[in-house]
Amino acid sequence: RRPPLRVAANSEETACWAGRAGLPILVATHVNPFARLSPLLAAYRSARLAAGHAPATPDDLTLLMPLYVAESAEQARSELTPNIDHYARLVSALAAEALPKCRSEQERSTLTAIVQRLASLDFDQVNDGMGCLGSAQQCVELLTHVQNEHGPGRVITWFNFGGLLPHTTVLRSMERFASHVLPS
Repeated sequence: RRPPLRVAANSEETACWAGRAGLPILVATHVNPFARLSPLLAAYRSARLAAGHAPATPDDLTLLMPLYVAESAEQARSELTPNIDHYARLVSALAAEALPKCRSEQERSTLTAIVQRLASLDFDQVNDGMGCLGSAQQCVELLTHVQNEHGPGRVITWFNFGGLLPHTTVLRSMERFASHVLPS
C-alpha cells in the first residue's frame, strides 16, 4: 500500500489532468490566489465528473497558504513586509533566469507576466488574496470563508512566508494559531 498522494495542481491543465485521473490535488494560493482558485477548482471537479469519477470530496483538496497570526494587523505588516519583499525579489529573479530558455513567444509572454507579478508582490497582495497575515480574528474569518467557499479537507499553513522570520517569532505565531484560531 502506498502513502496518500496529492498532485500539485497549479495550472488548469494539471488540475484537469488530475481530475481525469481521479487524483486528489494540492493547490498553493501564492501561485493561484483566491481569485483564480474558484475557476481552477471548477475545472478540476468538472474533469473528474466527465471522466466518470465520483464527485470530489473535501479529502480531494488540500490548500497551501501563507498564514501568520500576530497580535494585530499592524504587527503582522511590520514583521512580514521584509519577508515578502525578500520572497518577491528571490522568486522573480529565479523566474527571470528561465526567460532565455523559453521555446515559444507564448511561453516567454506567460513567464514574463509571472516575473512581473512576482516582482511587484507586496504585503497587501499576499494578505488580501493569497493568505492571512494578521490577527487571530482575521485568520478565523478567512479560514471560515475558505472552508465555506472551497471546502478543502486540509489546509497547510506557511507560517514563515519568505523565510526570514526568527524561529522564536514563527513559534509565537504557531502558538497564537493553536490557541486562538484552531478552537474557533
